[in-house]
Amino acid sequence: QIYGRFGKEAILFPEVEPRGAQIEVRFPEGASIEKTDAAMRLIEKRIQGFDDVKFILATAGQGLSDGFTAGGGGTYLGSFYIEFVDESDRKGNTSELIEKFRERIGQIPGVEITIDELEEGPPQEPPVNIEISGEDFEQLNDIATEIKRRISTVPGLVDLRSDYENALPELQFVVDRMRAGLLGLDSESIGFFLRTAIYGTESARKFRAGEDEYDITIRLPLTSRDQFNLLDEISIPVQDGDPVPLSSLGKFEYTSGSGVIQRKNEKRLITITGNKSAGRESNELLADIMPIVDQIELPPGYS
Repeated sequence: QIYGRFGKEAILFPEVEPRGAQIEVRFPEGASIEKTDAAMRLIEKRIQGFDDVKFILATAGQGLSDGFTAGGGGTYLGSFYIEFVDESDRKGNTSELIEKFRERIGQIPGVEITIDELEEGPPQEPPVNIEISGEDFEQLNDIATEIKRRISTVPGLVDLRSDYENALPELQFVVDRMRAGLLGLDSESIGFFLRTAIYGTESARKFRAGEDEYDITIRLPLTSRDQFNLLDEISIPVQDGDPVPLSSLGKFEYTSGSGVIQRKNEKRLITITGNKSAGRESNELLADIMPIVDQIELPPGYS
C-alpha cells in the first residue's frame, strides 16, 4: 500500500545487471562456413581482455536460441555465449560492459551483428519489433529497408536488423522439353543426372580396406563442379544412342534464390527488430520510432 501510495508502478521482472551476453553473427544465406568462422575469430579477438568476463563460447554454423528451441543452423550463422563472473566479484556494471562490446566490435562489412543480454525470467521479444506483411517479398524488403533507413538515427536504437534472408543466386538448367523428348529424356532424368554430377549418388558397391568398408559416391571431380563453364562440356547418356552434350538439351539461367519465408495470416512477413542501449527505456524508444513509421506510405495490400 505504501509503495502504491507514492505512485510507483508494479514491475514483475525488474531490470538487473545481466549475468551474461549473447552475440549473433549473420552473413547472407549461403556464405561459406570458412567466411563465417573468420568473422567469428575477428570478433572473438575484439571482445577479449575485459574484466568481469568468466568465459566466452563461440560456435560457427549455429544461431542463437529463442529461449524455447535451439538456434537455427547454417554455414552463414555464428553465435557467442559470454558468461560474466559472479555479481559479488565484478569490478564494474555489466550493462555498460555490453555497450563496450558494441563499441569494440564495430561494423564488419557484409555482416549483421546483434548483441543481447541474457534475460532473467521468461523469454521476451526485443523492445523494437516491427512486422511488415504483404504478398511480394521484394516489395516487403524494399519497405523494410526504408523503415530501417529512417529509424536508424533514433538515439539509443542498436542492433537494428530484419529477418529477410539474402539468399545466394541460383543457377538453373531450363530443359528444352521438345528436344529432350525426341531423345527419350525428360526433366526428371536430366535433373537426376545433374544432381549426380554435382552432389553425387551413393553406389551400391562398397570400398573395402582390410576389415573396414566405405561408401562410394559417384560425382564429377571438384575442379569440374566448381566451374560453371565446364558444365557445357558434360554429355548425358541416351538410351540406345551415343551421349549428347547437355548444352543441346536446354540452357542455364541465373536466378535469385529465396531464403526462409515467414507468413502470418497467410501473408508473407518480414520482421524488423532492434534493441535499446543502456540509459534508454523501451517506451521512450518506441515513442520516437512510431511517428516515423506512421509517416511511411505503404502500397495497397501491405501493412
